[in-house]
Amino acid sequence: MVWFPARTEKGYFDPYGGKFDAINLRLTLDSAGHPLVLDSIHQCGCFHMVYALSPTLEFIASDGERPIAVKLPEPTANSRLHVALSTAEHMIVKVEFTDNIQADIDLRTSSLTQLSLLQSTDGRYKSPFNRHGIITDSARGERWFLWPFGVRSPGAMRQQGQHAIAFIGERHFDEAFLFEGILKQE
Repeated sequence: MVWFPARTEKGYFDPYGGKFDAINLRLTLDSAGHPLVLDSIHQCGCFHMVYALSPTLEFIASDGERPIAVKLPEPTANSRLHVALSTAEHMIVKVEFTDNIQADIDLRTSSLTQLSLLQSTDGRYKSPFNRHGIITDSARGERWFLWPFGVRSPGAMRQQGQHAIAFIGERHFDEAFLFEGILKQE
């Protein structure tokens, strides 16, 4: 997950802009440890994007609500996965295999538990998420026209395990067999 202080509003009323934003990137490896699938959502559960990273994968045709599906060309032995985001909306604008990324990149990591707690003014640590797994301060204007779909506060940042990723039917980001309805292996 990559968190940002806000999603920049594009005008006086931008239903998608507001306080806090995050993108959740997930890399799934095959049994040999090679990249198989990259998928992502915004921390609100929107914009589920699936990238088939293996040449053995094909997307299954469906009439239902689908994620944004992209098949990448096969990488070379030295390729690294490159993901680029737009600056204001934090949308994925490019996913590619490239040989132009340095071999070692230093990252500062923290445990999910540590990242899920914030220190309050009295020095105690508490979750920023309410009892529904939502950061209340991240509510978006889009909730006023998407509420009929049954998703609580569309656009608001959600805790892990609270991501509905479809407005039609039921599909969640943490489903164990999510890819079986989207991809098939040749």
